[in-house]
Amino acid sequence: MSYIFLKAVLVIKINIILLINNYIYSGYLSDMDKPFYIGSAIAATVGTAWILYRFSDDRTPNNNFLSQKDVISILRDLHEELNQVYIAIAAYSKNIQEKSNYLVNEGKIKEIVFQHTCIPKQIEKAESKVYKKYSTTEALFKNACKNIYNNNEEIANIMKGMQEIFENSFKGIMPGKFVPDFFNAEATLNLLEESYEVSIREICNQIESWRESGMQIEVIKNMYKNNKSEINRRIDEAKETIYRKFNIAKFHEPPEKIVQNAIKKYCFNDLRFKQRIEEMERNFKSEMATLI
Repeated sequence: MSYIFLKAVLVIKINIILLINNYIYSGYLSDMDKPFYIGSAIAATVGTAWILYRFSDDRTPNNNFLSQKDVISILRDLHEELNQVYIAIAAYSKNIQEKSNYLVNEGKIKEIVFQHTCIPKQIEKAESKVYKKYSTTEALFKNACKNIYNNNEEIANIMKGMQEIFENSFKGIMPGKFVPDFFNAEATLNLLEESYEVSIREICNQIESWRESGMQIEVIKNMYKNNKSEINRRIDEAKETIYRKFNIAKFHEPPEKIVQNAIKKYCFNDLRFKQRIEEMERNFKSEMATLI
């Protein structure tokens, strides 16, 4: 039996004992109420242990290796795939709360969701899809999280963010459009400006290289069209440096998504921000037109 499973069982036993004692000796529950609340407390504890086991399995992996970048990409893809699961759990939870006049606690909601809905199967389906995409396995991925990158701050932050969203869904809270507090309108504009500059510079350098080799404009246009994917790959690599500079590359949401969320947020609230974004886009298109 795995160490993590034993740890999960220990968590269950300790918390059940503490919770039962707390409920039995509190003066706020009648004798008829106690069995219901004890059962709910057990369900909540089992739910937490189930999450611990799902995200920290220590089964022996194969000999393949996942890089830090692979693990981060897998986590973010899992977050994206599980978004609909978060929404479904939040909807289930909200419906249960409203129908019970908010008398059913979070532990009982977890019990209902895990035992009487298709949510566990949806989670497994989402995980399998992502593991298949990266040609890896559940065991290999979880071993990387637990034993190889267990002290990696970026990976820990991503997992923490995913866990918070997962737990909030049982409170009926829908996943929101995540934007870190420090990533304000000014920071968003500065990042976008640097991103546009990087894009123009990379494209300009490539076109200049083709021109120096004696290519005519029509040939260059075809070369650009045929090599666009590779150019965009280099631009994306350069943008990763910018994302780290602005400290948005460490969260459960991909940095590109955070930027999109920030643009929508500040465009809605700030007309000058929206005008500045539109100006940047016009300037970028104008410069691109002079290059190609």
